[in-house]
This record gives sequence, C-alpha cells and structure tokens, in this order.
Amino acid sequence: MNGIDLVFSFLTGFLSGIGYFHHLLISSQRAILNRKKSTGFIFRFVPFSIVALSVAVVFREGIILFLIGFYVSRLTYTNFVIRYR
Repeated sequence: MNGIDLVFSFLTGFLSGIGYFHHLLISSQRAILNRKKSTGFIFRFVPFSIVALSVAVVFREGIILFLIGFYVSRLTYTNFVIRYR
C-alpha cells in the first residue's frame, strides 16, 4: 500500500467515527426524551460495521489505521462535547 491509501484509511476511520459518535449522541438523546429503555442495537452497530467491513476489504493493511482514526475521533468528539456543550 502506498501512503495515500494509508492516509485515506485513517481519514475514513476518523470521519466515520465522528459521524458514528454524533449519531450515538443524537439517538441517545431521542431515547431519553421518548423515555425508551434502549436505543436499539442495530441502529447503533450497523453503520460502523458496514464502514469497517468495507475498509477491511478494500484496504487490507489499512484496517489498523482505520481503527486508530476511529479511536482518535472518539477522543476528539468526547472532548468537543464535554467542552462546548
């Protein structure tokens, strides 16, 4: 793999992680407002698994960078939500 593929894999993980954690925040807020006990496992897990599986198939060595980008996005998004909300 060349460097562009690895950078693309990291950015895909980072951006999909930001979208995923934002989706979790919004769905959790809706569940709390509607007094539901569960936010639904399928709606939380399917988007991440589709993106992770497609990255694993296309970029075989890049899945580690995808997961690192996803973890960095978790730290970034959590810090952003705590600081600015």
